[in-house]
This record gives sequence, C-alpha cells and structure tokens, in this order.
Amino acid sequence: MSLPAVRPVSSHRSSLPVPLCLAAGAYLTDENNLFRCVSVAPPAESERTALLEDCRTLDLIVFPLDDLKSANLRVVQPHA
Repeated sequence: MSLPAVRPVSSHRSSLPVPLCLAAGAYLTDENNLFRCVSVAPPAESERTALLEDCRTLDLIVFPLDDLKSANLRVVQPHA
C-alpha cells in the first residue's frame, strides 16, 4: 500500500492556524507524518476536537483543537 503523493497548499505555512482551515478530508503533515482529518467536532461542543487518521498506521487519534494550534502541522493537498 502506498500513501498518496501530497503537495503543500502553498510554499509558505498557511496564514490561517490549522484549526481554522481544518475540515474533514484535509491532510496534515509535520514533514515526518501524514494525517487525514476524519471529522471535527461541531462548534457547540465544549472542547472542540478533531479525529485524525495516521496514514501510515491507520490509527485514529483524537486531538483537542487547542493542541493542534501549537503543533507543528501544515495542511497539504493530494496531487490530482
């Protein structure tokens, strides 16, 4: 199984913090790992979280959005 090829959304880090541009289906990387956003908790939740899938292990990980703000992640897009 191979991971999808990805390219950065831009050559610079996104001007928006990751949680603000995060949506289901988005891919995130820290240059070592690739994650796919499975879902984001609705704004009405007390602590908003994102469910991320590790594309290498297929593990699902719940991240509070506040933690994602401080993580060294950026949004990438699969090549078409």
